[in-house]
Parts: sequence; structure tokens; C-alpha cells
Amino acid sequence: MFGLGESVAVLSTALSALKALNENLGALKEASGNVASLGSLLSRFDEVNQSIQEVERTRAGKLSMKQAADLVLAKRQAESFHQRLKERLIMTQGGAKVYRDILNEIERSKLEHEKAVNNLKKARAKRRKQRQEALKLGGVLFCTFAVGMALLFLVLQLLR
Repeated sequence: MFGLGESVAVLSTALSALKALNENLGALKEASGNVASLGSLLSRFDEVNQSIQEVERTRAGKLSMKQAADLVLAKRQAESFHQRLKERLIMTQGGAKVYRDILNEIERSKLEHEKAVNNLKKARAKRRKQRQEALKLGGVLFCTFAVGMALLFLVLQLLR
């Protein structure tokens, strides 16, 4: 899905977005758990986290040293942001319940995503297998036709 240049762009975008999220985390403390700002922070964090996971999934083992370092840095920053967000939420009134609800929703979403990805992989494998079987069948039919034509040619030559 990602080319080499695209993964570099995604990683650098993820790093800059994480920096912005860390800056906005202070606003959450000042807003005393404002739901709108919390939702905005979480949706941006989720986008960044998904892009990091997508690069990791699609480019695993194919990254340069700098790209691998950027990926590790982005993952560490995402973990750090998540930990600080958790601490901020727990400090607010009712924040622990909100945090648990958020985690439950994230986990549910992650499971649905993994299920969809697994279904996609199964469908690709099935199509690949069907394509291979069709090619084998085509090869057998071609060989059968070629042998039949050769036999027909020999029989016609013998009857002359």
C-alpha cells in the first residue's frame, strides 16, 4: 500500500502530529476535561496511531535505518502521549470511567479492524489459490490439446 517515499512522508507526518498532540494535551488540563477537545485529541491520536501501524504492517523489514528510527521514535512518542493522556484523564473528576470507556471503544475498534484485515487476507489468499488452479487447468488443457493435435497430425501423416 505504501511506497518507500510514502512511508517516509507518513512517518514524518505522524511525528509532527504527535508533537502537536502533546502541545494540545496541556489544553485538555486547562479545559478540565472538555469533551469536545478530548474527542478532537483522541481522533487525531487515533489517526496518527493507525498511520504508524499501517507503515509498520506494510513496510516491516523494508525500512532504511532512518525510517526504522523514525518509526520507533513515533511509536515511543505515541506511547508517551497515551500515558500522559491517561494521567490527565484520571486526575479529572469521573476521568477514570471515561478512560476505561475510551479503552474499551479503542479495543473494540481495533478488534473489528483486525477482523476486517484478516478477512481481506483470507480473500486474497483464496483468489491467489483460485488463480493458480485456473492456470494449472489452462496448462493441462493446452497440453492435452497440443498432444491431441500432434496425434491427429501423426494419424493423418500415416494415412497418406
